[in-house]
Amino acid sequence: MRSSNRSTNFKSSLLRLESLEQRDMLAGDVAVSISNGDLRVHGDSDDNALVIASTEEGIRLSGEDGTLVNGSSEPLILFAEEGSIPDDLHVALGSGGDRLELLGLQVGDDINVNTSRGDDSILLSNVTAGDRIKVYSSSGDDQVVVEAVAADGYTARDLVIYDSSGDNTISVRNIDLHRDLYVRTGSGEDKIVAQGVETGDDLRLYSTTGNDQVAIIDSHVADDTVLNTGYNYNFGSEDRDSALILNSVHGDRASISLGASSDFLGLDGLTIEGSARVYAGRGDDSVSVSNSAFAKSVRVDGGRNTDGLEAIASDFAQDPDVRNFESEVEDSAGRIESILASLEESGALQPRLASITDLVVGNPDFSILEEAVIAAGLADTLAQKGSFTVFAPLNSAFESLPEGTLSSLLEDPTGALKDILLYHTAGEEIFAADIVQVSNFETLLGSRVSVDVTAEGVVLNGNVNVTVTDIEASNGVVHVIDAVLLPPPSIADIVIDNDNFSILEQAVVAAGLATTLDSSGDFTVFAPTNSAFEALPPELLQAALDDPEGLLTEILSYHVVAGEAFSSDVSQLSSVETLLGSRVSVTATADGIILNDSVLVTTADIIAANGVVHVIDAVLIPPGSITEIVVDNDNFSTLEAAVVAAGLAETLDSEGDFTVFAPTNAAFDLIDPAVLDQLLADPTGALQDILLYHVADGEILREDLAERTSVPTKLGPNISVAVDTGNVVLNGNISVSASPVYAANGIIHVIDAVLLPPDASETSITDLVANNPDFETLFAALEATGLNETLASEGNFTVFAPTDDAFEKLPRGLVSLLTRFAPRILESILLYHTVDGAIPSSEIVTQDSVSSLLGRNIDVEVTEGGVILNGNVKVITTDIQASNGVIHVIDTVLLPIRLFR
Repeated sequence: MRSSNRSTNFKSSLLRLESLEQRDMLAGDVAVSISNGDLRVHGDSDDNALVIASTEEGIRLSGEDGTLVNGSSEPLILFAEEGSIPDDLHVALGSGGDRLELLGLQVGDDINVNTSRGDDSILLSNVTAGDRIKVYSSSGDDQVVVEAVAADGYTARDLVIYDSSGDNTISVRNIDLHRDLYVRTGSGEDKIVAQGVETGDDLRLYSTTGNDQVAIIDSHVADDTVLNTGYNYNFGSEDRDSALILNSVHGDRASISLGASSDFLGLDGLTIEGSARVYAGRGDDSVSVSNSAFAKSVRVDGGRNTDGLEAIASDFAQDPDVRNFESEVEDSAGRIESILASLEESGALQPRLASITDLVVGNPDFSILEEAVIAAGLADTLAQKGSFTVFAPLNSAFESLPEGTLSSLLEDPTGALKDILLYHTAGEEIFAADIVQVSNFETLLGSRVSVDVTAEGVVLNGNVNVTVTDIEASNGVVHVIDAVLLPPPSIADIVIDNDNFSILEQAVVAAGLATTLDSSGDFTVFAPTNSAFEALPPELLQAALDDPEGLLTEILSYHVVAGEAFSSDVSQLSSVETLLGSRVSVTATADGIILNDSVLVTTADIIAANGVVHVIDAVLIPPGSITEIVVDNDNFSTLEAAVVAAGLAETLDSEGDFTVFAPTNAAFDLIDPAVLDQLLADPTGALQDILLYHVADGEILREDLAERTSVPTKLGPNISVAVDTGNVVLNGNISVSASPVYAANGIIHVIDAVLLPPDASETSITDLVANNPDFETLFAALEATGLNETLASEGNFTVFAPTDDAFEKLPRGLVSLLTRFAPRILESILLYHTVDGAIPSSEIVTQDSVSSLLGRNIDVEVTEGGVILNGNVKVITTDIQASNGVIHVIDTVLLPIRLFR
């Protein structure tokens, strides 16, 4: 697939639609019918003009220039529900001079167009077919255009165009084909162009007698290329053919055959990855090869008469086999240009655009920009192929620079001047419609330009107005601006040059960070103003300034993020990681971005050469360790006592990343006081186990937690995780606060109850089912079969537990019927949900199947959407721990095949 932006050609394509010939016609009548999903259109022998287009209403068929559709002048709307043609489209117009336009259609299978005799115009624009597109036209001077102007994607499997006698113009442009493009014309002076075409297999173009012009331009052919302008025809004729292959890649063999007269072949910018064969035939032929590369053997045969050959700036992997050439080629570049002009005039070739360099050079309003571009050595760059966007300052913009600035820049053309010009250039096409969707864009200098959209228009870097947009070039687009964009200073320079940052400047210099913030890396700095520093307790500020390599460096590093994070990026995050390693929380509000719940971003997106600065109204203070946060928070006093008693305070104060699920005092109050006293009396036993069951290795952010089904703990057993209406729930009933607390060595998630590990709980699988309102049907079934006692006993089981909603999917009344009249079948179903042994989800995902107590296997499949059992049963919650096993919740009842076939 090509990556080119086809929308750049939209205007020129519209112009090309208008250029299709309008003729004085005797209007006809078109008959339309539908048969087995096929749309069939038949025209009479009069001159028909028909447009078939995809619209919001459906497929619209409308006659133009007096043409009737099914005897009516009103448009006909079909396939309103489908919005596309399910199977084939057949269009057969009679022998008149017909005009047919197919616009934006999606056809499930084939498209067949036959216009018979007459001077016909056929346009297929943005049309796709599930299989083949065939266009047949008989005698007459015909125009056929097949194009895609607004969307990438395959047009069809194959495209076949046959056009017999007459002076025909055939243009195929900007389309992708799964397989082949095949075009054949008969006698007459034909013009055939394949422009911007990509094929999965072959490209074959054939013309016969007549002065033909055939071109392949800007195309990519996966396999064979065949171009034949009448090699087996027109012996002894005076026909003169021209063939061009320009700027194209051909994956396999290329075979080019010219007619029997004096013909011209021009190959430029060609890459052939297979062998190449050129047969010039009779006549005084000329073959020009330039700027091309041939990976395998090349044979060029001039045939009879006096032929000319030139090869310029081309690479041959093997010495070419050249035969029957005796002269040189005169003015090949001029001849190629003349052929292109002729093809463009005929409408076969899309209008060619000037390069960005040519646009600048040809406009007197850009004379200073022209001088600067040439002096900086960028003229060739902006003339070559590529996709650029240039914001072009007018002469008046350069003249408004401070006196002497322009002359100084011109004296240093490859230094400061080149940097400024690169800062006006982006390495991709950015049209006006794109600019208004972004807050900034990156330039070839590496620095960014900010974008503001106002009622008056687009403003760059706060003070440069875009006055003219979307001047299209062959290699990009130009926008005119009314001032010169000056590259931004470094972050360090921004701090130094702003009086509101004088204390920050003093701190950065003292900590030795000025060089870092002046370097070429990309950083995001949250910059406190002087008033923010002055709001600190004086003793803290002084202590930081007295310890520049310690405390001060820590504080400043806590204000810096690696990489560029603009406000549009930051506002989408819940936190950002700083160079200190600790995180800063982020909350997007109507008033702006809030950091760590209290620090406001007052000015965002000050662009620097090496990143971006956001001004904040308070100093961010690095967090303490998990232990320090617990000790300092009155809501964690019981947790603090437990952690200290269990000997875990030092562990949670050490380096390393931990995730702690921290119960509040209110959570501990839910435990029987006698039980709590008993736990505190055994701090290194049961209490330590409970606390370790609240700790996981690594930093698990809340958004990551919500994506999990379980979390392995330091104790060993997993905690189950589920999301209930946006809330994260642990072990089925313990809620996690939406606001995590970030520590120097990890993250704290506040929870509303104490997590009890399986071996510290007396809750059996039956108890968990009985006490969960989502399992009422399951519990009733367990009681009816007596399996409730089994799953309450000692032992280890794994139960895939269907919810009440899962049972609701069964035929109505089935569970009641089985309970009353077939309890043994119900028991078998429940045994099929039960596995011997406690199998955590981490082990299940490593297996293809698990064996149930019924004796039948349950198939296991791991997909992007989660774990699927038996092909259609989704595991929605995992690892709910019980004293005698584990529960995994499923959304559908598992049915043994033997019972329900």
